Amino acid sequence: METIKKAQQEYEQLHFEKALQLLEKEEPRTENGVLWLIRIKRALYEFDQAYELSRTHDEPDFVLERAKCLFASGKVKEASSLLETMEPTIPVRLCYAGVLSETGKVGKALSVLDAIDEDRLEGFQFMDLLLLKADLYSFQEKTRDAFEYYEKALDHIDPCIPENWRSLRAMLIHHNMADTYEQLEQEDRAIELYETALGEMYEQKKTDDTITDLASYEIELLLSAANCYGNNEQFGQARRYLDQAKGQFDQLLPLSRPYFTARIHYISGLIDMNDGKDEEAAFHLRKAFDEQRRLVRKGRDKREHLARTAYYLGSLLGDEEKEEKLRLFETACPLFEQVVEKEPSFYMAALADMANEKGRLASSGQEALQTYSEAMGWYEKILEMDPEDALAYESRLVARVNAMKYDPSAFEEKVKSQLEFLRHDKENVPFVYSICDALLAQDHSKNFFRWLRKYIDSLPAEFEA
Repeated sequence: METIKKAQQEYEQLHFEKALQLLEKEEPRTENGVLWLIRIKRALYEFDQAYELSRTHDEPDFVLERAKCLFASGKVKEASSLLETMEPTIPVRLCYAGVLSETGKVGKALSVLDAIDEDRLEGFQFMDLLLLKADLYSFQEKTRDAFEYYEKALDHIDPCIPENWRSLRAMLIHHNMADTYEQLEQEDRAIELYETALGEMYEQKKTDDTITDLASYEIELLLSAANCYGNNEQFGQARRYLDQAKGQFDQLLPLSRPYFTARIHYISGLIDMNDGKDEEAAFHLRKAFDEQRRLVRKGRDKREHLARTAYYLGSLLGDEEKEEKLRLFETACPLFEQVVEKEPSFYMAALADMANEKGRLASSGQEALQTYSEAMGWYEKILEMDPEDALAYESRLVARVNAMKYDPSAFEEKVKSQLEFLRHDKENVPFVYSICDALLAQDHSKNFFRWLRKYIDSLPAEFEA
């Protein structure tokens, strides 16, 4: 029993190798010893071994560990089904909410957490609840609620987290807060928080640098910061952080290296894409896609990551690579639809963009109309969330104009109405002229062309815009 207690203490301090060494000496193994061995192996990414051990007992704690192993191995449906058969204790609810959040069922995950009385929780469970709620609100783009829970989590680090990794926990919270600001396209604020998080990582290394796989936390943070600097067009700093992440690679646990190989290529691709280096970006994104595909088959990476890579790579390819482009979009679209609750503004806009592109590349008028209609549907949903979204408003007009090529009468009135709305918006004059040029190149009724010419004559000159 003393050995198990020491192993548990090492586990809670994130010293998983030390905990494993202690437990492997324990003979004979007690039921409680096996349970802790499962947890430690899962923490060391040895999911298959942990899963087999979890099948040796049928008590609820072992069934919960079995579900966590399934989830960690990418077998999300199996994990969810198993959790649904269990008594909804607090640990089961927390795990189930985590599974739901990863599969895009954000609203349902929040309802599972809302059933938990926060006053009954302390320690790790309380911290898990706070961060899960914060992340879920961030996914829903309810940023006020998200930041409220992130701040609450920061305030409860001391009572909830062992002293040796409090700086790491603060880093992880600030990392997630920075991700939320980046999602809002507030890169300057996000960069401030990424820099705060990097300072906390430095403090963590001074406090205790023996935490298992500490390099993975640092690389993930450096890559996130690099991507944010790239989005902010500060490419020198973006590549410096990217190089720092690569420099940590040899310190990773062997089982996590393939994941970070793909991750480094993915972030490299995004930085090159923002820097206008499309050829280099496509090279890195292809590398990331191939590696992620292998990892997803083994349950070592999220299908959502693969879908994002497919989307960005497909968006880079030209018409001469039409077949590959469409295959990539066919990979991304169904996965984006599954997780659209997680970040609706991004996923809806991406789905609309891909539908527009598929319409442009369609081999028949009927197929084009169908995909342009899908694009319009996604833009409508974006505008329902934010009626002031100018990009979605303009993109919906582009989709309508594209669809008019195949069914002029169906969209004439809607296009007229939208153009009338834009008539006196000087900031949009060049865009409006481009729309008019596209309409003039199409086949329409005499009445529509008569209206269009009058409309063009009423516009201010482009140089006045």
